Amino acid sequence: PLVAAHHPRPGSRGSHLDRPMRLFRAPAAVWRAMKRYCGSVCFDSGGAIVAVSAPRGNLVTFWNSETGRFLSAAPAIDGSGIAPAGPAGTFMASSGRGGAFLVDARSGAVRPIRSDFLEAGRWDNHLAAAPA
Repeated sequence: PLVAAHHPRPGSRGSHLDRPMRLFRAPAAVWRAMKRYCGSVCFDSGGAIVAVSAPRGNLVTFWNSETGRFLSAAPAIDGSGIAPAGPAGTFMASSGRGGAFLVDARSGAVRPIRSDFLEAGRWDNHLAAAPA
């Protein structure tokens, strides 16, 4: 598995290594599609969904943050940067080939963001949400 989480013990002030990492679960086909590489990771605005980009596999994957269960994937050509965008379950993703798009983790809908600036750039995995 390429995706895992670590939750320190509640109230723990010592080493956060006192609990093991929790490996996320997905069908073998998802792991293969990710091509052994993750570009970026972030939570949605509600904290319930984790997005993990897989630029080598041309997709963005979505996971339940509490259980580590795979939820869905959306196509994203060289999609690497990922950040929360608006309502829970919605993310902005950027492409190393240029452009950016909105992705809905629940429906799998991918909508390009039309912008000369975004379309002209070649984006890596460094994408962050900024307050409006």
